[in-house]
Amino acid sequence: MKLYFSQKAFIVNEGKLLAIQKNANAKEMAFKWEVPGGRIEPGEDLDAALQREVHEETGLKITPGEHFAIWDWKRKHGDHAFHVVASGRISTFVSGIVTNKNNVEGDNIEQIKWIPLKDVRALDWPQEMEAVIEKFLKRQGL
Repeated sequence: MKLYFSQKAFIVNEGKLLAIQKNANAKEMAFKWEVPGGRIEPGEDLDAALQREVHEETGLKITPGEHFAIWDWKRKHGDHAFHVVASGRISTFVSGIVTNKNNVEGDNIEQIKWIPLKDVRALDWPQEMEAVIEKFLKRQGL
């Protein structure tokens, strides 16, 4: 089993959280929602990694902020099994317009939306993210 480290950006702008819905090609994540982010490449700076991932997935520029949650998940795709340890980071929107033109192979994005904070719980999040979403919303006073 291969181990990966990942970061996820919790970006709030004007009372809305930026969320990404995966498409049908995402296998067990099909049509689930998550926040932008992804794996850290070997030797990559943590802030630069999160900025790169957010820009690839959404086209936005952000300033990564504090780490507020750590969680993990395990997946298997054919013969490839992996374990991901992720850090959730409160991040600040800097500039840009949401677009998927920078997506790379494997992003499997159906849609990208700014979701009003009051509606975030209603989205279909992966089970391993549910406690993280609750922790994030409590930090937002919800």
